[in-house]
Parts: sequence; structure tokens; C-alpha cells
Amino acid sequence: MALGATPQEQHRPAPQAPQAITNISLATLSRTSWSLPVVEVIYFYNWKQRRWTGAGSATITQAGTPAGYVVPGNPQDYAIANSSGGTTVYARVYTCGLGSTGYSVLHDLLRLAVDVDIFNPGG
Repeated sequence: MALGATPQEQHRPAPQAPQAITNISLATLSRTSWSLPVVEVIYFYNWKQRRWTGAGSATITQAGTPAGYVVPGNPQDYAIANSSGGTTVYARVYTCGLGSTGYSVLHDLLRLAVDVDIFNPGG
């Protein structure tokens, strides 16, 4: 226990080591309010390279388009330990309609999944 630690800090779980992360993915289910194509592009932040990295794209429709994206390369490069004892992962979802500005995009599902090796947490 650290000197002067609060009761909340005494019971805080140990930080999740980024080395234990085996995969990072984003599942989407998006739909648009018009019949013309809308492109969805996914980026993940690569902490090692200090830049956003593209993970793929999909064309979404009015009916709804499910898609899945996985970080390119080593998943540990996309996670960093944070000051609250956890791990931070960033993902961005961009959409762009082709032809007009009079439409809406509805994201019915944005699920960020971080897979952790619980049997070998030290890597």
C-alpha cells in the first residue's frame, strides 16, 4: 500500500499489462437514412507509432451493414496502460456519404473488444 493511499486506491485492481492483450477488434452494425452509398472507415490509434492506422472500410446501406475490423499488426501496439490502473484503446469511426449532405448514419452497434490472455498475463 502506498503511503497516504485512499481506501479506493488500496482496493484498486492491478493494472492490466498491455503484454497480455492478444487481439483488439471493433464490430459495427450501421445503417443510413438514404439509398445512396455511405462509406464507413475504421481507424485504431497505434501508440508505438503515435499515429492512427486504418483497419478497413465498408459500404453501409439503409438495411444495415454488419462489419468487423481487427487492428493491423501487433495488438499490444494499440494499447497503453493508464493512470487509473487500466488500459486505454482508441478507435475512430468515420462515415462519408457520396453525393449529398442530407442523410443520417445510425450506428446500432459499436462493440470494441479487447482479448486478454488470462492464463499467461505476463506475456
